[in-house]
Amino acid sequence: ASYQERLLTLMIQAVQCLNRRSERSDNMKSYQRRMLREEKQLSKRIVKLEKFLISQTPIQFSFVPEIDLNLMKLQLSAMKEYHAYLKQRINRWNK
Repeated sequence: ASYQERLLTLMIQAVQCLNRRSERSDNMKSYQRRMLREEKQLSKRIVKLEKFLISQTPIQFSFVPEIDLNLMKLQLSAMKEYHAYLKQRINRWNK
């Protein structure tokens, strides 16, 4: 096949792929949209809490009781575990 024919075939395949993605998002159920929103929010919160915990020095923690620091670390761990399960459920939609 000529270069132009191959290029046309690739363009058609790309459009078909985009159409399938569009159909998938149009057919997405409301609980799936909510789950995607929740996953994005949770990702942002994980990053914020990680940045807070990593960027602080012991002197800066002087205003935060040690028990609260430990609870924040446990909370971060639980958030990451929950995020992993949420991602697994979302990834199953494509199978």
